[in-house]
Amino acid sequence: MKREMLWHSFEREDLPNLLLGESQLAPYGRSHLSKFDLDKNRVAIGYAIDHRGRHFSNPSLIVVHEDNSSEILSWLRVYAPETSPLSQLSRVVNFKDWSLCENIEPTGTHPIITYHWACLTIGEMLAQSEIESDINTIPLSRAQAAYTNTVAKATILHEDKKITRSTINRLKTLEQEYRFVKRSVSVDDLRPMWDLLEDFKPDPRPSAEVIISLIDRIESSNYTSTRSLIGPRIRNYPGLLSDSIEERVVTFHKIATEILDSPSTHSLNSINCATLSAAAFLVGRGTSHIFLLRKWNKEFPASLAWFGLFAAYVGPGCWDPQWARAVKSIERPFQSNFDWMDLTQTDLCWPEYFWLSKTYEGHEVFSDLPKMYPRVLSIEVFPGASCQFRLLSSTTSAEVDSKKQANNSKREKELQFTLSELVSLAVKAKNLMASDYREIRQESFQLEESNSGKDTRSKRGGRPPSSKL
Repeated sequence: MKREMLWHSFEREDLPNLLLGESQLAPYGRSHLSKFDLDKNRVAIGYAIDHRGRHFSNPSLIVVHEDNSSEILSWLRVYAPETSPLSQLSRVVNFKDWSLCENIEPTGTHPIITYHWACLTIGEMLAQSEIESDINTIPLSRAQAAYTNTVAKATILHEDKKITRSTINRLKTLEQEYRFVKRSVSVDDLRPMWDLLEDFKPDPRPSAEVIISLIDRIESSNYTSTRSLIGPRIRNYPGLLSDSIEERVVTFHKIATEILDSPSTHSLNSINCATLSAAAFLVGRGTSHIFLLRKWNKEFPASLAWFGLFAAYVGPGCWDPQWARAVKSIERPFQSNFDWMDLTQTDLCWPEYFWLSKTYEGHEVFSDLPKMYPRVLSIEVFPGASCQFRLLSSTTSAEVDSKKQANNSKREKELQFTLSELVSLAVKAKNLMASDYREIRQESFQLEESNSGKDTRSKRGGRPPSSKL
């Protein structure tokens, strides 16, 4: 993770010309960065050194101090708008994050197993989806917007619990941003799952034993505050272990109905979602029956995320082909190393986002920024770990809902009026057709009567008999 860098310290007034390539660097710099290099309104810029000792012309990293970052970023936005946002010129970090990353002692290599984070990421992607979807139809690019994906990268790349906790706390802050679209599954919903994956180890026992053991572990944890209102327990439903798929499905629906009717549905959301998910997993004895949870997605969206956790603990032996393929695709970025030289591939780094969100009100501060995607803002929550957020339009959600209701009401009235007109025209057409039919029948009857009289007279009078001579 550590990289040879040459450090230079500059006044904020010197940054625009330097970043745009209009001024020359001093021939020598420092190999170490100190907080004294960031006194007053100074900024430290790091340049990566190649194998010949030469540094690149573009900076790899910009470090600002927490105490004066607001003044520096404000000055650049006002007097040098061509350099704002600064995050799109180079990675921007605060000195605290830099020090924390630099002081971590690397453990050697990444953990061999990372698929458990990919499994939970898939579960969260399905849970956060606004429409019903399965693994085949949901774009894998949505993994970049999953909270779990961000926590996984921070955990795997830096291997430090302080950094993981800091990342989660920042995600909590981002979740409360009113300019972002709210999600179905919150950070607090996912925290129990992240805790269970923190010291993950594959479990060699049969899948049913693994699932039941996990449920017992969850029920005895601090996430269930009311032990007397646990609701259905997996162990009380032996039908889930039956060899009959029909009996397992019937048992699943019994558990789902009991959870929905339980008075503790909301107070024990975590354990209820986990129980429902475990039941669906046991029905299919693997990931094949995840579709059973779609019916309950609105009431228990986090159940799909729990399903991903169970898939992680049970392991690849119980994955269906679709799940296995998605896991391998999402797992690939977890195997890469972190380097300060890497491009951020984000719209904003954490220090600049935090400053913008606290300084400016209104939706325009983010919607008017140049971005990779029009309505999505990508933020590097912690160096190497980013997350995407969908922007809420300048019209508030309440206004959108009221407009939708007004439009729906107007359309309903127009539809009712149109239908009433159609009914009236249909009745009128029916009456006209009935009247015409009666007249036709009457005329036909009179014609038949007239023809009948003529035939009778003809028969009665007949032709006069011929006279015999």
